[in-house]
Amino acid sequence: MNKAVAMKRIFHIEITETLSRVIKVNAKDEQSALSSIQALYQNEEIVLGSEDYQSTEFEVVE
Repeated sequence: MNKAVAMKRIFHIEITETLSRVIKVNAKDEQSALSSIQALYQNEEIVLGSEDYQSTEFEVVE
């Protein structure tokens, strides 16, 4: 019996999870609002977690 041997290959699969939260902020203008929230995020005063989960994507990558 001469059965063809199935050759297995290695695949790289990228998993991307998206977290998202909308935060209300009072500021004099859009840039100030953005800067304020960015500073809070960079100082880890805003931390996104599982409650902020939006979606998951799977993609084969080279």
